Amino acid sequence: MLDSPEMLMQSHLAHGERLLWSGHPRKGISLQKTDFVGFGIALFGVVLMGLYAVQAIGDSNYIFLVFLIPFAIVWICVAGGQPIWRARQLRNAVYGLTDQRALMMQGKTSGLQSVNLASESTVTLQTNRDGTGTIWFGDQPAVRRQQEPGPAFRSIDDANAVYQRIQGIQTRPSAE
Repeated sequence: MLDSPEMLMQSHLAHGERLLWSGHPRKGISLQKTDFVGFGIALFGVVLMGLYAVQAIGDSNYIFLVFLIPFAIVWICVAGGQPIWRARQLRNAVYGLTDQRALMMQGKTSGLQSVNLASESTVTLQTNRDGTGTIWFGDQPAVRRQQEPGPAFRSIDDANAVYQRIQGIQTRPSAE
């Protein structure tokens, strides 16, 4: 990305709004707890296909092995597809925190998603051991987080510090 997150967010600020923080998700493939379910299913599939392959070889039924190939591809996609898909989706994401809103953009050309911090009562922090984390805006049932989650700062560095800033903005008395 040639433009910094600050430069990309500046053009989306309202009059009088100040950009307090900007950033982007951590780059690359990252594993989440739910990814291991896919790995478990894939391991089961590999064992099952291995048993069928051994049986087919023992029966000299090599044509059956050809039919196992599409199933093997599906099992590989189940195991490795989710982390790769997530990394591709977040590759161009940019986030900004102003004194009034949380801003999320999936890339230079995509639309801006905005959350008014004064009216949003539910902000949830999920951190990892390395200090990265995700900040969810709004009610996010645990099942929905893994499917098509709502607005969030995903996989950001020093998530706790950003979360504390959001809490400070929300508890600040309104100037109205």
